Amino acid sequence: MFKTTLLSLFTLALSSSSFAAPGLFPTTVKEVDLSKMQGRWYEVASSDPLVTRICACTTVDYSFNSNHGVGALDIAKSCRLGAFNGQLTEWNAIAYPGSSPAKFKLSVGGITSPFENYWIIALADDYRYAVVSTGFRNPVLVLSRMPDLTQADASIIGTHLYNDGYDLNKMVNTLHDGCKYPGE
Repeated sequence: MFKTTLLSLFTLALSSSSFAAPGLFPTTVKEVDLSKMQGRWYEVASSDPLVTRICACTTVDYSFNSNHGVGALDIAKSCRLGAFNGQLTEWNAIAYPGSSPAKFKLSVGGITSPFENYWIIALADDYRYAVVSTGFRNPVLVLSRMPDLTQADASIIGTHLYNDGYDLNKMVNTLHDGCKYPGE
């Protein structure tokens, strides 16, 4: 696997794909095996300007916690502030199952969203990457089992996002050079 600039691959996807008019809401994947979602993911790109601007080495860890009910996932997100050697910052949330296997209601700080605000909109068959967003198409989080995507995967993701009406110009790569991750 080699380092690649996600934005340039999204640009390649734009130039090589045909545009399909998006629906009112983004499409989600039809099925999700939550046991395969468990574990460490690396955020490789995001459209969340605040977090992407101040964070490097961003990871997301999913795990089951039976205290939250069937199908609920604990989410632990961490990053280094400013650079690979910055202060470690962590957030925790719970994703409760929604109306479909790929839609969840997030609970942060004990406050649960009244609507489904965590949608899995793309997922590799072998769970090597996942793309998470909302019904409003913002923010978008591109997650991978490795800190970088292959060119082929970045192209697939870029084409999917473009065809589903996402603004690819908002996507920013997450810095992972020189990172040491919690728990590794």
